[in-house]
Amino acid sequence: MSVYEEAKILELDLSPLGLGPTGDFAPYFCTPDGAQIIGSEGVDGIHYCFVPGFGEAVFVVSPMALPGQYVQVLARNFSDFLQLLLACGHTAALEQASGWDAAQFGAFLAENPVTPEQRVVLDALARALRLRAMERPYEYLRAVQAEVDCTALQPAAEAEDPPPDPPWAVTYEGGFWGGGRGRQGQEIKVEKAFDWGGRRCYVPAVYACGQGLVADLCMEADPAQIRAFAERWSGVQYPTRAEQMRMEMENPLAWDVRAAAEINGRRAENQHGYGLAWLAADCCEEAQDPDAARVVEHYGLDPARAWSIRRLSFPWATRRRPKLRSLRFLLEDEPRPRPGPCFCNPAAGDTVEFILPISGTAHTLTVLDSQPETVEGLPDDEFMYPTHCTALTYRLMPDLPAGICQVRDVLENDAPRQKGVVTAAPSIGIIGGTDGPTAVLFGSRTVGSAYTACSALHFAPVDRVEWELVFREQAYPGCAVELL
Repeated sequence: MSVYEEAKILELDLSPLGLGPTGDFAPYFCTPDGAQIIGSEGVDGIHYCFVPGFGEAVFVVSPMALPGQYVQVLARNFSDFLQLLLACGHTAALEQASGWDAAQFGAFLAENPVTPEQRVVLDALARALRLRAMERPYEYLRAVQAEVDCTALQPAAEAEDPPPDPPWAVTYEGGFWGGGRGRQGQEIKVEKAFDWGGRRCYVPAVYACGQGLVADLCMEADPAQIRAFAERWSGVQYPTRAEQMRMEMENPLAWDVRAAAEINGRRAENQHGYGLAWLAADCCEEAQDPDAARVVEHYGLDPARAWSIRRLSFPWATRRRPKLRSLRFLLEDEPRPRPGPCFCNPAAGDTVEFILPISGTAHTLTVLDSQPETVEGLPDDEFMYPTHCTALTYRLMPDLPAGICQVRDVLENDAPRQKGVVTAAPSIGIIGGTDGPTAVLFGSRTVGSAYTACSALHFAPVDRVEWELVFREQAYPGCAVELL
C-alpha cells in the first residue's frame, strides 16, 4: 500500500495544511491532462496533483502564476511531500518556493510559524505514517525542480488571447483581485493630488460600500530612482539585517502609511488594506502585475511612471451607510527601522554616543551592567530550545520616548533542535519578530530609569556579543487632506 493510500485511510482533515478536500473541484485551464487532483488550498485555484507519466511525483498548479510557471514539481513522491509539510507546516511555502532564494524561504517560515491547529494534524501524520520532517526543505525543492522538466506540462493555449477581465468592482472586503464579500461599492470620483513628504500622492476615487468606505491612495515614484536603487543592490544576494533596513529606507516604492479618515466629521481608523506596485517598462524586465495594470488603466495613471498603490478600508460609524457630506484623510508616516552604531562586549561604565538620523539630536548610551543569563527552556516533548543569553542593562541620556531606540543582538537566535537529531528543526520559530530576536524572559524593558535588553539565545554560552542600535523615527510629519 502506498503512502498516499495510507494517508487517505486516515481520513484526516488536511485543510489546515493547505491540502483541502477536492470534492467537486473542477480542473483549471492549466491543470495537466489526466491529472489526479489530491488537494486544494482553497484560494486562487491552487491545487496539488499526480500527473500521468511522472510516477508518484507531486505537482502544484497555480492558475494565478505567470505564463510558463503554472505547473511546478514539489516532490519525488507523496511521502517526500508530507515530509516537506512536516518541515514547513503549510503548502503556501512550497507553492511559492520556486520564486524565492533560501533567505526569503527561511524568512517566510519564520514569519509564519506552525499554528496549534496545524501542529495537531502534523503530529497525527507523523505518528500514523512514521514520517519525520524534511531536514533541508528548500534544498530538496531546488533539487527536485532541477530534475523534472515541467515545460511540457504548461498549457498549450498560452499564446491565445487571455479571457476578458471581469468588470471593475470594489467591495469592502475585497482587494485588487476581485471577489470578496459584500456588494459592489458606489464609485465617487475624488481626483485629489497633493504632496506629502516630498512625494506626489493622488486619491483618484473612493467607494461607498455597505460596511464602510474604501479608498485608493496612489504614490508616484521616479523610474530613474528605481533603476538606480536596483543597480545599487543587484549584487547583494543574502543581505544582512542592517542591509535589509537600508534597502527598505532607500526603496523609492517603500511606503508605510498609518491612515485614518474623518467621515462627516467622525474619525474612522483603517480596518484593513491591500497594496500593489506598478513599474514603468524600463524598470522591469518581467511581466507586469495584471492587477496593477488594471488600476493604472482604470484611473488613467501615467504608465511611464512608477506607482505604489494602497487600498484602504474604513468602517462606518453608523449602523447604516451615511450620505457622504465631507471626507478628510489623516495620514501618518509609519516609522521604519534605521541601523545605528554597533558595539561589542561592553563593560559597566562604557558609553556609546549616537545621533538620531532624522531629528539630529545627540544622545549617550551608558552601560550599567552586562551579565550572562540562563532562561528556562520552553517545555516540548519533541524539540529543545536554546537557553543561554546575555542581559545588557543601560541608560540613555537624554532619554527617548518608547520605541525610538532599540538595542539588540546582531546575531539571530539558535534554531530549535529536534530531540535525538543533530540538525535544526526548520518549522519551529523561536520567540522574536521580523525586527530581530527578543528574549523569553527579558525582552527590552525599563528597570527604573534604565533599560534591559537580551541577546540572542544560544545552546551554549558565547564569549562575544555584538550589539547594534536600531532607530525608529518618522521621516516626515503627518498630513491632513481634504477630499470632499
